[in-house]
Amino acid sequence: MKFDTLYEKLSKKEYFRIKYPYSARPRLRINESEHEIIDISEWGIRFHNNKEQKSKDFKENQIIKGVIIFQDNAHLECEGKVLRISGHEITAQLKERIPYDRIMKEQLNILKNFANKINF
Repeated sequence: MKFDTLYEKLSKKEYFRIKYPYSARPRLRINESEHEIIDISEWGIRFHNNKEQKSKDFKENQIIKGVIIFQDNAHLECEGKVLRISGHEITAQLKERIPYDRIMKEQLNILKNFANKINF
């Protein structure tokens, strides 16, 4: 499915998003740089652009390829399209969904380890 078609289909945030506490954020590795992931859904990610790389290095509609590195050290290759750039935050729509079981695992981990002390 083309990104444009997928974007139209999912543009209304139909999927549950997991917002990560600071200390539980996975990382997105693109080439040699790593970025903290602020939140994820099955079809999208929002990440913080690191201080070494200027936001102007990302452009709307740019295709990005990388690897999500979760706290349990699981790796997930991903490809997506930059939808928005807001300050140091980049929002991208993924070409393939993050597996539902990974989303559930992330949610359960946050509830188990951060339910009483969530600070986003």
